[in-house]
Amino acid sequence: MTMTPGTPLYHVGCGRRLYDYVPGESMGITCPCGANGPICVPDVNKPEALTSSIPVSLVNSLEAKQPLPHLEYYLGFSTFSCKGKDVWAETLRELGSTPMAECTDSRCQECASRMQARAHGESG
Repeated sequence: MTMTPGTPLYHVGCGRRLYDYVPGESMGITCPCGANGPICVPDVNKPEALTSSIPVSLVNSLEAKQPLPHLEYYLGFSTFSCKGKDVWAETLRELGSTPMAECTDSRCQECASRMQARAHGESG
């Protein structure tokens, strides 16, 4: 799939349509599911790298060889499931990102529990 101007882009973490593709445009957006740097694609079940809108923060962290934020920074908190989310979670893990629930910092673990409860519609 080739991205042309106006192609709708969906967040792989929750499936929401976030914006339409504009060549060369760089923007800082967040997603209502809690992702601060959402990875977006035209089709959540075909997450090819060449048609992914990758956050500049991810590119900058990789170029500077800095540790990546937790997976949730890119994928958010959602029960949504798709091939794109699986592929990007695996890719981010290979690059060194981990889920908040697996962090050694108890504050991250507690935050992950609260946010997952919200994603599942529970009070927390």
